[in-house]
Amino acid sequence: MHQFFVKRSEIGNTPIVITGKDYNHMRNVLRLKQGERVLLRDGEGMEYLCRIADYDEEAESVMLEVLDLSGSAGELPTRITLFQGYPKGDKMELIVQKAVELGGYE
Repeated sequence: MHQFFVKRSEIGNTPIVITGKDYNHMRNVLRLKQGERVLLRDGEGMEYLCRIADYDEEAESVMLEVLDLSGSAGELPTRITLFQGYPKGDKMELIVQKAVELGGYE
């Protein structure tokens, strides 16, 4: 499921209206259709499960209907230790990047 980050002030209205880069990304890059679900995060710990209600091409905006609201756990409750041997060349940067993407923190 695709996730988008929005400001808390944008979520107060129903339906939620997304414009700008996120509209372009949803409509033209990801080619999301009406009825598909997306996850919105407000950066303050809340997640909003939404359904794409409609696209307004003239206003270049997408209207989202909120289906569910929940608090975000943020980080994983467990800590994972990664043991890594010395890789050849410059592969260590890629290994660290992927470990952080998976939830590594130090």
